[in-house]
Amino acid sequence: MGDFFTHRLALVETDQIGDKTNVWAYAHVMKGAVVGSHCNIGDHAFIESGAVVGDEVTIKNGVAVWQYVTVKNRVFLGPNCSLTNDNRPRSKREWSPVGTTIEEGATVGANATIVCGCHIGRYAFIGAGAVVTRPVPDYAVVLGNPGRVRGYVCECCQPLAGRGALLTCKKCGLRYSKTAKGVVKLDADAALLATPLATPLATPKPGAKRAAKAGAKRAAKAGAKRAAKAGATRAAKAGSQARTAKAGAKKTTQR
Repeated sequence: MGDFFTHRLALVETDQIGDKTNVWAYAHVMKGAVVGSHCNIGDHAFIESGAVVGDEVTIKNGVAVWQYVTVKNRVFLGPNCSLTNDNRPRSKREWSPVGTTIEEGATVGANATIVCGCHIGRYAFIGAGAVVTRPVPDYAVVLGNPGRVRGYVCECCQPLAGRGALLTCKKCGLRYSKTAKGVVKLDADAALLATPLATPLATPKPGAKRAAKAGAKRAAKAGAKRAAKAGATRAAKAGSQARTAKAGAKKTTQR
């Protein structure tokens, strides 16, 4: 048994609690439950025999962690969120337990419900009141009833943004890659390789040069033709005006 704090109104029956963990008033930790170090277990929380809680986990008030539920390190379980371990519950009958794992760093918001067997991925974020009916990928943000993936979140809990496969946290700068299997965090080298580079100016191919030159010649030739035609039109118009003026002068002299 570690060096942990137990409120005088808490009931702790297990001998498997790590150092620096706090168990507050009216919480009940049953014999056979495993709780790591530096955890915080709020008022009226309940941890059943066989449940496993990792290190640095926060379990807020009114949360029950049942047998066959595994909570990994640095998970946050919000007030009154619900975990289950039986898909077809009936009173006083044989039952088939279904395990659930909440992976490292995940957050489950207040009053959210996790249907058993729906594993929660690393650093996923389950919004308040969501009902999770299917497994949740790493870094996914799940909202609504039934819960749907609405985006992705960084390890620092800020939204990820970006275009295409590259996602970036605007607060801490961590970069992620969106793949067919989900979102993965890039290490420094991979992030550098994933950074879009400036597109170099394309070197025209010989064929393209010839085509451009031929196009320029055709354009120049067409322009010359238009200019010649316009000049001829102006000349014809000027000649017509001169003939008209000459004819008018002749008639005036004859009179």
